[in-house]
Amino acid sequence: MHQSFEFDVAKEADEMSTKPIPLGPNSLITNTSLKSSSLTEIDFDDTLMDRISMVNARINRGDLDGMAISGSSLDSVVFENCSLKGTVMVNCDVSGLIINGIHVGKLLNLITQGKES
Repeated sequence: MHQSFEFDVAKEADEMSTKPIPLGPNSLITNTSLKSSSLTEIDFDDTLMDRISMVNARINRGDLDGMAISGSSLDSVVFENCSLKGTVMVNCDVSGLIINGIHVGKLLNLITQGKES
């Protein structure tokens, strides 16, 4: 016996466009702009972010354990009351980075100049 299925593409597309699509652990986010976004209670454990812009983004109560960010801009992002244990930065421009009032970029320049003398 042949069963007939009716599928309304327009209706499905409309329903999909109003449903939030969750981003979660082990995601790949690439070539994306999250400029001035507000992300609350996100779980990006072990997520790879490649070529993204998070300029002026806000992350509130997020879990980013094991997340890797490559070739991206995090300019003007504010980290407040966060754990950065085990965080590694390689070949990053930290010229404007301030941690607890300490201008890290300037401090690193002084250290580098001292080693060259």
